[in-house]
Formats: sequence, structure tokens, C-alpha cells
Amino acid sequence: MITVSKTSRRLIVVFTVLGLGSAAHAINIGPAPAGNATAVATSVIKANFDSCKRVTNATRQKDGSVFAKCSGVEYLVFSVKNQKSGAAQPVALNCDAAKTRLGISCRR
Repeated sequence: MITVSKTSRRLIVVFTVLGLGSAAHAINIGPAPAGNATAVATSVIKANFDSCKRVTNATRQKDGSVFAKCSGVEYLVFSVKNQKSGAAQPVALNCDAAKTRLGISCRR
């Protein structure tokens, strides 16, 4: 049995709202890449957000995601599995933007 955390349910809503998911194509959300939380967060966030200069705090959550703060902005780092190739792609969600634009909080 697969357990879906509250964060995962929120992210499914985000992806659906953004047009990245549908009932026909399930989204598999997984943990952030293995390794030191700060190093993982820095790598994934900086690859996607130029405004990130320095990760000042990163904590791995029970579900394997990483909650991080970079340049004053909060992010949630996790992975999304590509349905066709099976490869997991690391993703950083800007929590501040998700809350402001979609009313969705990354906090538990």
C-alpha cells in the first residue's frame, strides 16, 4: 500500500492546477535525492532559480523531501518520476509563490 503524505497531496493539486497532471497520467512524487540536505537543496534550487544565492537552512523531512530556505525564500525539494522513462527528476517548489499564487502551503 502506498501512503500519500499531506505534502504529496498538496503537490498533486499544484501539478494539476499547473496542467502537469491529470487523471489519465498519475504523478509519482518521491523523496529528494539522497545526500546531505543542504548540498541537495543547493544543487536543485540553484539549477531552477537564479535568485537563490545561498541556502541558509535545509532539513530533510520524514517523507524524504527537503524543506530549505535560500536567499529568504522557502522551497520544498522532492522528485517527480517520469512515467515513460521511469527516471526520477529532482524538483524545487517555491513555497512562497505556491502560497501567494495558489493558496497552498508547503508547511505541515
